Amino acid sequence: MRIQTRHLRLASVHRIVQHALLAEDRTMRMGDLAAVAGLSRFHLTRVFHAVTGEGVAEFVRRINLERAALRLRDTTAPIIDLACDAGYSNGEAFARAFRGCYGVSPSEFRRRQDLDWRLGDSRNVHWTPSPNGFRPLALEGAPVPVELVFRPSERLAAFRRVGSYSDLACEWRRFQLLRLGDDSAGERRYFAVFHDKYDKQRDDLRYDLCITWPGDRPLPIGARPLVLPSGSYLATCEPVSRKAYGQTWALLNREWLPQNGQRPVNVPCLDEYEGSPDPWESMRARLLIGLEMDLGAP
Repeated sequence: MRIQTRHLRLASVHRIVQHALLAEDRTMRMGDLAAVAGLSRFHLTRVFHAVTGEGVAEFVRRINLERAALRLRDTTAPIIDLACDAGYSNGEAFARAFRGCYGVSPSEFRRRQDLDWRLGDSRNVHWTPSPNGFRPLALEGAPVPVELVFRPSERLAAFRRVGSYSDLACEWRRFQLLRLGDDSAGERRYFAVFHDKYDKQRDDLRYDLCITWPGDRPLPIGARPLVLPSGSYLATCEPVSRKAYGQTWALLNREWLPQNGQRPVNVPCLDEYEGSPDPWESMRARLLIGLEMDLGAP
């Protein structure tokens, strides 16, 4: 299972996408976008096309039209205002471009209400009302797609463990036997935070079993405070099953990170579980890795 985007700077491309989705000035110039990405104009053109399948100008034009189409459907904003916001100097130029892509005029698109605002794109990169919902790339060979997200900081109660990561199932089973002394078990969220690079030959790897805990209550006996720092994370778009768990972690750490020029910085990696991870065979977890990049808070 090899990732086709070998050695490409996906982080730089993602900064361009975020800028295109958030920028108030819709008439973005190539030089400005290259500065945002931290690349030369020539290198930006090559890398962007390899990752997204589109040229930068083509991408920006499509995103602007998708944004206008969604606003046509969901708002009563004047068409001339949408044209200007999409970077067109007048309504006629906007109408020609819009009809060329959607097959109907802007006013007819607004009347129809049944037409899709998304234009054809094999990489599933579209305008979204929530920029943080942008899904930049599917990880080839992985059971689920991945995305780049911004997470705020979060305070947890952590129970340190040292051993093999393969002991995780047994440790969660033991954890469930602890008397934590609070009545919020149904509201808890569960995490595992891994502090060392995985090595199946080692039995001294450090990791924490963590739960959310009310800030106004003393920590349970044996727990220490752990703050997950805010920042940019690579994350699976949805929880993965126990069956896909090991395969997905291997792809993220051994292929995605090195081949996209990234390395973990906030914490090496963590599981965010969907409910309690015990019993382990039925657990589902979202996998996250803190990255050395800045998407900015949404």
